[in-house]
Amino acid sequence: MKNILNNCLKQVDSAEIIYVQKESLPVKFESNKLKCIRSRQIEGIGLRVIHQGQIGFSSTTSVSAKDIASNPDRINTLIAYALESASFGQKALFAFPSQVGGLKDVCIFDKDTTLLSAREIKDMGEGIIDYILGKEPDVQCGLEISRSVSTIRLMNSSGLDVSYERSHLGVSVEGLLVSGQSLIWVFDGEWSCKYSKDLQTKIPQKITAALALAKRDAVIKTGQMPVIFTPHAVSTLLEPIELGVNGKMVQKGVSPLGDKIGQQIVDLRLNIMDDATIDFASNSCPIDDEGMPTSRLALIENGILKNHLFDLQTAGLMNSKSTGNGYRGFDTLPSPHCSNLVIQPGEMTLDEMIKQMKDGLIVQQVIGGGQSNVLAGEFSVNVDLGFKVENGEIVGRIKDAMIAGNAYETLNHLIEIGSEVSCYDSILTPPLWVDGVNVVAG
Repeated sequence: MKNILNNCLKQVDSAEIIYVQKESLPVKFESNKLKCIRSRQIEGIGLRVIHQGQIGFSSTTSVSAKDIASNPDRINTLIAYALESASFGQKALFAFPSQVGGLKDVCIFDKDTTLLSAREIKDMGEGIIDYILGKEPDVQCGLEISRSVSTIRLMNSSGLDVSYERSHLGVSVEGLLVSGQSLIWVFDGEWSCKYSKDLQTKIPQKITAALALAKRDAVIKTGQMPVIFTPHAVSTLLEPIELGVNGKMVQKGVSPLGDKIGQQIVDLRLNIMDDATIDFASNSCPIDDEGMPTSRLALIENGILKNHLFDLQTAGLMNSKSTGNGYRGFDTLPSPHCSNLVIQPGEMTLDEMIKQMKDGLIVQQVIGGGQSNVLAGEFSVNVDLGFKVENGEIVGRIKDAMIAGNAYETLNHLIEIGSEVSCYDSILTPPLWVDGVNVVAG
């Protein structure tokens, strides 16, 4: 990589190289049976340059980093493409960061995870399916377990040269059950940088519990009612906020949160953070993909908007500073994104919420997002898996229902914040109990 950088600096003002190597082992099951085991490898280099004040970029995946570094023709081609794109690239409003010190020690590499063999992963999947079939023998299970290890290295002309490794294990399980004339589909999963043995019982327990509840049907009426959003469904309410705090949306002038810093936008009890420093969380990292240190950044504190998320270029356009949220693949330019989105838990358990609910709905899975103006906070989604609550008890599964509203208004009608945090991909959240959600019965 130094060879590429040195050759590049003979022709440009400044440059940056990102190198990514990833080896993954996905194991898939369909209809309770093993479908495939594949080993995948990807290796690539991205070159970003600033030449005559403009940004250029190119990338390659055709050969390994070692091969390209020793091949003058390939180096020249990579540099030439970056230079060519700089001729019509955006004006650079940043400088590449120098060597950073005092980085937070974030645990994102687990050796035991990287050593999981294909056989061990296969056995894990079979164990999960056997558990589910032991409780629900008529279920058709689909499952994917993917183990991966990545190496990321970032080097630039300002002296930055930093690298790290990250392990990852993702487990996703779905169960399909025919009950009478109904199809019941239940999904769950876990994503982490670290393998945990309790995954083999924790996930199937949640799947079978949901299937057992879903066998009873319940009826709801169209109208407004209290709703408990479980962690899987909370993303419906968080998506508009995640978009709204994105510095690119703010810079373009399309975010409704662009001029709301310091203002209350949701219930005063809500605290929402972007945190890339959580040990073993799926999107944690010591630096972002531009070499800026990551942190635990308050987005909403006691209901008040505190920060937008910026990468280097967007921060320059907004006359601000990077928040360490410049993320990308090796084959794309950086842009601002959340790392791990976290909601601070409350004090009431989900069981306590249900017991205190007189008449309402639990939403566990939704489908059909993106059909409304998400950026403005609007949501309109079908309830894929939801349960009716009457007098503190779950009476059955609802069918053919839709929920709609505005996320900002809904989060200003908060009843309680749950105490139990679950991870759904890169979102760590408790359940949220809110009032006044529009429910449309089919």
